[in-house]
Amino acid sequence: MNRSWKVLAAAALIASHGAFAAVDAPDTDVLGAGDQSAPLVGYRLDVEMTVRNWVLCASQPFAERLVRARQQSRAAAEKAYADLASARSCGRLAEMQVILQEPLYDALIGAGGGHAGVYGALISISGKWASGFVVYGGVPED
Repeated sequence: MNRSWKVLAAAALIASHGAFAAVDAPDTDVLGAGDQSAPLVGYRLDVEMTVRNWVLCASQPFAERLVRARQQSRAAAEKAYADLASARSCGRLAEMQVILQEPLYDALIGAGGGHAGVYGALISISGKWASGFVVYGGVPED
């Protein structure tokens, strides 16, 4: 089983035990100039951190599909997430330990200046690190 599917399997196990409670997203740090291109909203790369209420996806295309739907509308994002979650392609976690490695896709959301995006990341599952794709801001919160 490849590492991305192990992460998704662990996320599905966590989800089945009620870990999808909504909590606040962490504060953001805007990436500065340097050898990295700055995304719209940046989080520090190569630093272990806890993120809350982010979505873990099995592949980059699934993650980007969620963010693109969020760009269209709240309803489109909710439907896309429901479809991806029922196919066990993505799942929202109340809290997870990640090491963000690469910003892959960033988008402006609505006129209010919100953001959503996708990162390639290492995710800690039961104390072991696995590669995966995480999404911030892709699923509307109430």
